[in-house]
Amino acid sequence: MTRRRGWGTAALLLLAAALGACSGPPKNMVVLLDQPDGRPSAVIFTSKAGQQVRVDKPGLATGVDRPGDKPVEPFQLEKEEFDKRFGTALAARPLPPVSFLLYFKFDSAELTDASKLELPKILEVMKTRPAPEVAVIGHTDLVGTQEHNYELGLKRALIVKKMIADIGVDPTRIDTTSHGKRNPLVPTAEGVSEARNRRVQVSVR
Repeated sequence: MTRRRGWGTAALLLLAAALGACSGPPKNMVVLLDQPDGRPSAVIFTSKAGQQVRVDKPGLATGVDRPGDKPVEPFQLEKEEFDKRFGTALAARPLPPVSFLLYFKFDSAELTDASKLELPKILEVMKTRPAPEVAVIGHTDLVGTQEHNYELGLKRALIVKKMIADIGVDPTRIDTTSHGKRNPLVPTAEGVSEARNRRVQVSVR
């Protein structure tokens, strides 16, 4: 049996199980794919005997025919072989989450005009999901007390939930919470008014 672990940023990879005796690529292998956000990634393939090979370029593969074998040097897997081994798995994987940032006026639960235009885009993304779920998190800047900002963040999240429901999204699929002044997008000193921190993050998965 083989083991594999990410290196640095978690690697997006596919693992092929043994397909029976055949020539060509190893029967058990991993293939490194592009990260959805474009960041570099890598995977270290470790055989049962403890021998390792590092794969750090998307599209390259490594593996073994038998558990005790040394992993082969990284190689480019041909598209026909890739589709044969991984086509079904790729077709079945869930879509990655999509996030939106909606911004608010100072000390208010009123969206900026630009952010109001983002709402239809959220609905369009929801339509691509067979069973969509939405997480709505309210945030504030660092002006005011923690208690006040928690309530303001929650008010913002609930306003956005209602707006999303009003454009056709089932409200039972929308989860809301508030981080208040915690987790600012732009770190500032206490009491600083920063427009980019007055936001709601909407994640559709």
